[in-house]
Amino acid sequence: MLNIRNNFNLSEITWFKVGGLAENFARPSTIEELVFLIKHFKPITIIGNTSNVLISDSYIKGCVVKLGSAFGKIEQITETKFRIGAACLDLTLAKHMQNLGISGMEFLATIPGTLGGNICMNAGCFGSEIFDVLESVEILQQDGTIINIQKNEIKHAYRSANLPSNAIILSAILNGVKSTPEKIQNTINEFTKQRLESQPVNVRTGGSTFKNPNGYKAWQLIQEVGAHKLKIGGAEVSEKHSNFLINAGGATAKNIYTLGELIHQKVLEKTGINLEWEIKKIGDF
Repeated sequence: MLNIRNNFNLSEITWFKVGGLAENFARPSTIEELVFLIKHFKPITIIGNTSNVLISDSYIKGCVVKLGSAFGKIEQITETKFRIGAACLDLTLAKHMQNLGISGMEFLATIPGTLGGNICMNAGCFGSEIFDVLESVEILQQDGTIINIQKNEIKHAYRSANLPSNAIILSAILNGVKSTPEKIQNTINEFTKQRLESQPVNVRTGGSTFKNPNGYKAWQLIQEVGAHKLKIGGAEVSEKHSNFLINAGGATAKNIYTLGELIHQKVLEKTGINLEWEIKKIGDF
């Protein structure tokens, strides 16, 4: 039974712990329920684990949709090929592959998102990105039809993927390579160690704020211009990694957004480099 909640407080489910009310909020568990939503509500806003999202304090009209756990299944096709639901958590996927001795997805253990969100932004770290292991994507179009798109039909680059407008990712086929659980675990351990040493964890954050410009590191640019010391309201720059904004307590989405824009302005003025937001912004700011 599809439960549609009215005036849902989105701050309850975002990593930043900010965000306004959604006019409607639903977690469909079947394709039929999802099709019902896209035919009866406009606009539809799809969210994943919200680990790289900033939702504004404004009223989000239409329906905010978070795919239910039924959209997170893992199905083995061949020894190294798998169909993965869009709602599958990255860590769940990485550990499942590790148990099977399938390598190539270890980096996902350090990304606190979902597969669907990863594909939308071609997420990655430690020298790997999701398009390295992607074969095809299954999407639901706004007219309710389902199509499959091959990787070579999707124009993609660093932290970007040109998918059809308003398409909803349902699942994807990923390819790994055979290895051993022990070797994979060692790699995951090393990646996890690096993340713990270099990034803030157990804080209210949204991950990397800005994409790395070609030839530069965003965090270095932010430090070079002194923007890492900026604070607005309860929003501040992480002392551990200056490309991470955090809600240190009582911050609003407007605080976080304004701080990000101020950092962007200072880097542009002093270096001429235009930082591009990596965090996806939803709503009016």
